[in-house]
Amino acid sequence: MAEGIWRSEQAGAYARQVADPYHRVIPLSLIAPLVAEPLRVTVLKDALNVLDSIHGVYYRADALTHLAPHLPPDLLKEADEYCHSEPMEGTLDEALEGLAPFLPEELIASVLEEVDALSSAESSTCSGRISASFTAISS
Repeated sequence: MAEGIWRSEQAGAYARQVADPYHRVIPLSLIAPLVAEPLRVTVLKDALNVLDSIHGVYYRADALTHLAPHLPPDLLKEADEYCHSEPMEGTLDEALEGLAPFLPEELIASVLEEVDALSSAESSTCSGRISASFTAISS
């Protein structure tokens, strides 16, 4: 697509045909920055809608991390809400780590409070990485 071999519509259509949901989201996340509006938002919404179909919460968190850099503010809010939903249970820290550098300012304070609340030993390392992401952003 970047080299002009496929049009953006063709690349998006091909990616949407991938049977495995996780392997569908990854190409959609790669295509998104290369397509113009409004198709970019459509591609990203399609990718977000596929997240529930991904088997395994860690794969969902990883897919969300691939999408995060390309999401506009309204879809970042949607992604943040998704992090707190039942399909993401058990991976809140991983999902927030992927979203943290891209969240709009109005969400940062509430996410930092959540990070502080993550007190289990298993998530403390990740919580530190999330806090570091916010510190780097605010500097």
